[in-house]
Amino acid sequence: MIQYLAQNDGMALRESLFYVTNGTANTGIVITSLASSFAATKGFLNVYNSASATASPGQNQWIIPIFLRMRATRANTGASRFTVIGSLDNKDRYSSGGSGLSTLVVVPALDTATGYASRAAKATIKFGSLTLAAASTSVKRVMNMQLTTNVAAAHDTLEIWFGPAFGPSTFASGKHTVRYASMIWIGRGCSLALHNTTAGNQSQDIKPEVEFYYAEMGHPKFN
Repeated sequence: MIQYLAQNDGMALRESLFYVTNGTANTGIVITSLASSFAATKGFLNVYNSASATASPGQNQWIIPIFLRMRATRANTGASRFTVIGSLDNKDRYSSGGSGLSTLVVVPALDTATGYASRAAKATIKFGSLTLAAASTSVKRVMNMQLTTNVAAAHDTLEIWFGPAFGPSTFASGKHTVRYASMIWIGRGCSLALHNTTAGNQSQDIKPEVEFYYAEMGHPKFN
Protein backbone atom coordinates (compact mmCIF):
# COMPACT_ATOMS: atom_id res chain seq x y z
CA MET A 1 0.00 0.00 0.00
CA ILE A 2 2.73 2.47 0.97
CA GLN A 3 4.72 1.51 -2.14
CA TYR A 4 1.67 2.18 -4.32
CA LEU A 5 1.15 5.63 -2.78
CA ALA A 6 4.81 6.52 -3.09
CA GLN A 7 4.95 5.50 -6.75
CA ASN A 8 1.78 7.36 -7.67
CA ASP A 9 1.95 10.52 -5.57
CA GLY A 10 5.62 11.06 -4.80
CA MET A 11 6.30 14.02 -2.51
CA ALA A 12 2.61 14.34 -1.59
CA LEU A 13 2.93 11.13 0.43
CA ARG A 14 4.27 12.77 3.59
CA GLU A 15 1.28 15.13 3.74
CA SER A 16 -1.19 12.31 3.19
CA LEU A 17 -0.40 9.77 5.95
CA PHE A 18 -2.19 9.92 9.30
CA TYR A 19 -1.98 7.92 12.52
CA VAL A 20 -4.40 7.63 15.44
CA THR A 21 -4.25 5.71 18.72
CA ASN A 22 -6.10 5.51 22.04
CA GLY A 23 -5.74 8.56 24.25
CA THR A 24 -4.02 6.88 27.22
CA ALA A 25 -1.11 4.50 26.69
CA ASN A 26 -1.55 0.99 28.14
CA THR A 27 -5.28 1.58 28.61
CA GLY A 28 -7.78 -0.20 26.38
CA ILE A 29 -11.19 0.92 25.13
CA VAL A 30 -14.29 -1.22 25.67
CA ILE A 31 -15.85 -2.48 22.44
CA THR A 32 -19.20 -4.19 21.83
CA SER A 33 -19.79 -7.07 24.23
CA LEU A 34 -22.00 -10.13 23.76
CA ALA A 35 -21.98 -9.63 19.99
CA SER A 36 -22.76 -13.21 18.96
CA SER A 37 -24.67 -12.12 15.85
CA PHE A 38 -24.28 -9.32 13.32
CA ALA A 39 -26.16 -6.11 14.06
CA ALA A 40 -25.97 -3.27 11.54
CA THR A 41 -26.45 -0.68 14.30
CA LYS A 42 -23.56 -1.96 16.46
CA GLY A 43 -19.89 -1.50 15.66
CA PHE A 44 -16.44 -0.84 17.10
CA LEU A 45 -14.86 1.48 14.50
CA ASN A 46 -16.40 4.18 12.32
CA VAL A 47 -14.31 6.27 9.92
CA TYR A 48 -16.16 9.15 8.29
CA ASN A 49 -14.76 11.20 5.41
CA SER A 50 -15.83 14.79 6.05
CA ALA A 51 -14.52 16.03 2.70
CA SER A 52 -17.25 17.66 0.64
CA ALA A 53 -18.35 16.45 -2.78
CA THR A 54 -18.35 20.11 -3.87
CA ALA A 55 -14.94 20.96 -2.40
CA SER A 56 -12.25 22.52 -4.55
CA PRO A 57 -9.28 20.45 -5.78
CA GLY A 58 -6.94 19.61 -2.90
CA GLN A 59 -9.81 19.49 -0.40
CA ASN A 60 -11.73 16.43 -1.61
CA GLN A 61 -9.61 13.45 -0.56
CA TRP A 62 -10.28 9.73 -0.50
CA ILE A 63 -9.56 8.03 2.84
CA ILE A 64 -7.59 4.80 2.37
CA PRO A 65 -7.05 2.51 5.40
CA ILE A 66 -3.56 1.00 5.65
CA PHE A 67 -3.65 -1.01 8.89
CA LEU A 68 -5.70 -1.50 12.04
CA ARG A 69 -3.94 -2.98 15.08
CA MET A 70 -5.69 -3.97 18.31
CA ARG A 71 -3.88 -5.27 21.39
CA ALA A 72 -6.16 -7.08 23.81
CA THR A 73 -5.85 -5.96 27.43
CA ARG A 74 -8.00 -8.90 28.58
CA ALA A 75 -9.47 -12.14 27.19
CA ASN A 76 -12.85 -12.23 25.45
CA THR A 77 -13.90 -14.98 27.85
CA GLY A 78 -16.57 -17.36 26.58
CA ALA A 79 -16.01 -16.61 22.90
CA SER A 80 -14.41 -18.99 20.42
CA ARG A 81 -13.62 -16.57 17.62
CA PHE A 82 -13.43 -12.88 16.67
CA THR A 83 -14.90 -11.88 13.31
CA VAL A 84 -14.85 -8.44 11.66
CA ILE A 85 -17.51 -7.33 9.19
CA GLY A 86 -16.97 -4.10 7.25
CA SER A 87 -19.58 -1.85 5.60
CA LEU A 88 -19.15 1.19 3.35
CA ASP A 89 -22.01 3.65 3.24
CA ASN A 90 -22.73 7.04 1.66
CA LYS A 91 -23.29 8.84 4.98
CA ASP A 92 -21.82 9.11 8.48
CA ARG A 93 -23.02 5.98 10.31
CA TYR A 94 -21.87 7.09 13.78
CA SER A 95 -24.65 7.85 16.25
CA SER A 96 -23.27 7.58 19.81
CA GLY A 97 -20.88 5.80 22.17
CA GLY A 98 -17.21 4.97 22.10
CA SER A 99 -14.26 7.36 22.12
CA GLY A 100 -13.59 10.11 19.63
CA LEU A 101 -10.08 9.54 18.29
CA SER A 102 -10.10 12.38 15.76
CA THR A 103 -8.42 14.82 18.17
CA LEU A 104 -5.51 12.35 18.39
CA VAL A 105 -4.87 12.16 14.64
CA VAL A 106 -1.30 13.09 13.77
CA VAL A 107 0.76 13.33 10.60
CA PRO A 108 3.83 11.13 11.22
CA ALA A 109 6.15 13.85 9.89
CA LEU A 110 7.81 16.88 11.46
CA ASP A 111 9.96 19.63 9.98
CA THR A 112 11.61 22.81 11.28
CA ALA A 113 11.18 24.63 7.97
CA THR A 114 9.70 28.10 8.35
CA GLY A 115 5.96 28.06 7.82
CA TYR A 116 5.68 24.26 7.75
CA ALA A 117 2.29 23.08 8.99
CA SER A 118 0.72 19.65 8.72
CA ARG A 119 -2.45 19.38 6.66
CA ALA A 120 -5.66 18.98 8.66
CA ALA A 121 -7.16 15.49 8.44
CA LYS A 122 -10.57 14.91 6.85
CA ALA A 123 -11.33 11.75 8.85
CA THR A 124 -13.64 11.69 11.87
CA ILE A 125 -12.83 8.47 13.76
CA LYS A 126 -14.81 6.80 16.55
CA PHE A 127 -13.73 3.62 18.34
CA GLY A 128 -15.33 1.54 21.09
CA SER A 129 -18.82 0.30 21.82
CA LEU A 130 -20.59 2.25 19.08
CA THR A 131 -24.25 2.72 18.25
CA LEU A 132 -24.57 3.26 14.52
CA ALA A 133 -27.32 4.77 12.41
CA ALA A 134 -29.32 2.47 10.15
CA ALA A 135 -27.62 1.63 6.88
CA SER A 136 -28.71 3.37 3.69
CA THR A 137 -29.84 1.55 0.57
CA SER A 138 -26.36 2.17 -0.86
CA VAL A 139 -24.47 0.21 1.83
CA LYS A 140 -21.74 -2.16 0.55
CA ARG A 141 -20.30 -5.14 2.44
CA VAL A 142 -16.52 -4.90 1.98
CA MET A 143 -15.16 -7.31 4.61
CA ASN A 144 -16.13 -10.52 6.39
CA MET A 145 -12.96 -11.67 8.13
CA GLN A 146 -12.33 -14.13 10.95
CA LEU A 147 -9.39 -12.84 12.97
CA THR A 148 -9.14 -15.64 15.54
CA THR A 149 -10.52 -19.16 15.92
CA ASN A 150 -10.29 -19.18 19.72
CA VAL A 151 -10.50 -16.98 22.80
CA ALA A 152 -8.15 -14.01 22.54
CA ALA A 153 -5.85 -13.77 25.55
CA ALA A 154 -4.62 -10.59 27.20
CA HIS A 155 -1.72 -9.12 25.20
CA ASP A 156 -2.76 -10.88 21.98
CA THR A 157 -2.42 -8.54 19.01
CA LEU A 158 -4.98 -8.63 16.20
CA GLU A 159 -3.92 -6.83 13.05
CA ILE A 160 -5.52 -6.15 9.65
CA TRP A 161 -3.57 -4.80 6.67
CA PHE A 162 -5.58 -3.33 3.81
CA GLY A 163 -4.40 -3.75 0.24
CA PRO A 164 -1.99 -6.70 -0.03
CA ALA A 165 -3.38 -9.43 -2.28
CA PHE A 166 -1.69 -12.14 -0.24
CA GLY A 167 0.41 -12.68 2.87
CA PRO A 168 0.95 -15.01 5.83
CA SER A 169 -1.87 -15.37 8.35
CA THR A 170 -1.68 -16.79 11.86
CA PHE A 171 -4.35 -17.86 14.32
CA ALA A 172 -2.21 -18.72 17.37
CA SER A 173 -3.47 -17.47 20.73
CA GLY A 174 -0.94 -15.49 22.72
CA LYS A 175 0.72 -14.28 19.55
CA HIS A 176 0.47 -11.64 16.85
CA THR A 177 -2.35 -12.45 14.41
CA VAL A 178 -2.08 -10.79 11.00
CA ARG A 179 -4.75 -10.89 8.34
CA TYR A 180 -4.99 -9.22 4.93
CA ALA A 181 -8.03 -7.41 3.55
CA SER A 182 -8.90 -5.89 0.21
CA MET A 183 -8.06 -2.26 -0.47
CA ILE A 184 -10.90 0.01 0.69
CA TRP A 185 -11.60 3.55 -0.52
CA ILE A 186 -13.81 5.85 1.58
CA GLY A 187 -15.20 8.59 -0.65
CA ARG A 188 -16.34 12.11 0.19
CA GLY A 189 -19.25 12.16 2.64
CA CYS A 190 -18.98 8.36 3.12
CA SER A 191 -18.00 6.14 6.03
CA LEU A 192 -16.51 2.75 6.83
CA ALA A 193 -18.06 0.92 9.78
CA LEU A 194 -16.47 -2.19 11.30
CA HIS A 195 -18.64 -4.58 13.31
CA ASN A 196 -17.43 -7.52 15.42
CA THR A 197 -19.09 -10.82 16.21
CA THR A 198 -18.03 -13.84 18.22
CA ALA A 199 -19.05 -17.49 18.40
CA GLY A 200 -20.78 -17.84 21.75
CA ASN A 201 -21.73 -15.05 24.11
CA GLN A 202 -18.53 -13.62 25.53
CA SER A 203 -18.70 -12.52 29.15
CA GLN A 204 -16.38 -9.59 28.37
CA ASP A 205 -14.76 -8.04 25.32
CA ILE A 206 -11.03 -7.75 24.68
CA LYS A 207 -10.95 -4.01 25.63
CA PRO A 208 -8.17 -3.31 23.14
CA GLU A 209 -5.62 -0.61 22.70
CA VAL A 210 -5.89 0.57 19.12
CA GLU A 211 -3.67 1.93 16.35
CA PHE A 212 -5.09 2.98 13.00
CA TYR A 213 -2.88 4.17 10.13
CA TYR A 214 -4.37 5.55 6.93
CA ALA A 215 -3.86 7.82 3.95
CA GLU A 216 -5.87 10.72 2.56
CA MET A 217 -5.21 11.13 -1.16
CA GLY A 218 -6.58 13.56 -3.73
CA HIS A 219 -9.81 12.55 -5.43
CA PRO A 220 -9.41 11.80 -9.17
CA LYS A 221 -12.68 13.60 -10.07
CA PHE A 222 -11.90 17.28 -9.68
CA ASN A 223 -15.11 18.64 -11.22
